[in-house]
Amino acid sequence: MKNMFYYLQKINGSASGLTGSNFNSIGDVLGLILNVMIGVGISLSIIFIGFSGIRVITSLADPKKYATAMKSFYYSLLGLLLTFAVLLIRIILLNIVGIGGDLQNATPTF
Repeated sequence: MKNMFYYLQKINGSASGLTGSNFNSIGDVLGLILNVMIGVGISLSIIFIGFSGIRVITSLADPKKYATAMKSFYYSLLGLLLTFAVLLIRIILLNIVGIGGDLQNATPTF
């Protein structure tokens, strides 16, 4: 059985980053992943708020369906607020560290 680090020993390359990208550290990659997750979270929340609104409108006659639709609307709104809270916490932490609050790595350049 080979050593688990066998393939890592065989990799030749420099630590200057990937060719043709702006990823020079794991922080750059994690920043991009966080930005993508925030964008997906906001998009999904808005989509589910729309679907929940349609369900509320179509279920006004049935109180049980209306309650279920309102619950899904509240949870979708909560998801949107939590996603914005993550974005706000990220901006605050970047300002505390001194990097700045703008969305770094928002779009990769290839």
